[in-house]
Amino acid sequence: LTEQTVQNHLFKAAKQGHPIKWEIFFNEEEEKTILAAREQITEPKLKPLKEALPDGYDYTKISAVLVKNGMM
Repeated sequence: LTEQTVQNHLFKAAKQGHPIKWEIFFNEEEEKTILAAREQITEPKLKPLKEALPDGYDYTKISAVLVKNGMM
């Protein structure tokens, strides 16, 4: 299994209602930053959102925030 596969399974479980410890992926400030940037980006793909964020925001962190907030 790859890291990506494990993350995909965790996010799928979260979408199905299983509890996830989101703090493993991001903190409250990072979540606010990602959500604020998401409001400004109309493109549904992750790359433009990642490019709009500061360094250190990887696709896993971005995806986790979006899944938690029902945006993915």
